Amino acid sequence: RGFEAEWYEIITCPHCCFSSFENYFRESKSLYKSRYEGKLAQFCDSVPMDFGSERDLDFVFAQHYLALLCAPGFADWRQISARIWMNLIRLYQDAGEDGLADLAEKKTVDAYQQVYMECELEPGQEQRLCLTVAGMLYARGDKKEARVWASKVRMASGDRSAYWNMAEQLIQDVRAEMEAEKG
Repeated sequence: RGFEAEWYEIITCPHCCFSSFENYFRESKSLYKSRYEGKLAQFCDSVPMDFGSERDLDFVFAQHYLALLCAPGFADWRQISARIWMNLIRLYQDAGEDGLADLAEKKTVDAYQQVYMECELEPGQEQRLCLTVAGMLYARGDKKEARVWASKVRMASGDRSAYWNMAEQLIQDVRAEMEAEKG
């Protein structure tokens, strides 16, 4: 459904199949190849990729899963993985695969929760991450957890009043819906 390959920002090396976001190819970053090389070689052997033809949906899916395999090579791999899963939600939606889009959304929420628990975030990043998780949980119908994550936005020390206001609105919406469900 309306698939546009150029909307997806994963780049793959045609020689070694290393895959990641475009900016990771342009910026020099420390890369720990031992964390992904074995899995990457195994995947490349089992999934043929035709770099000479036009990118199609299967190619873009393969790139994203290759990027997930390569992500642990970076120090900030948790954030990269969460971002790739977020892309996969849209990719599956574009492909009309709603069940797989839901699975990717769950993986995205899990990945962002892991980032929150295990990574050092600046206050603005923490607020944005918590608001993203809250919104995704709310969309999935998990109002109670959405409210918990929206509350974390308010507790974060960031000075992003827009995030704080959005979190406050989400908390009010959840409260109103939960009260309406009670009676």
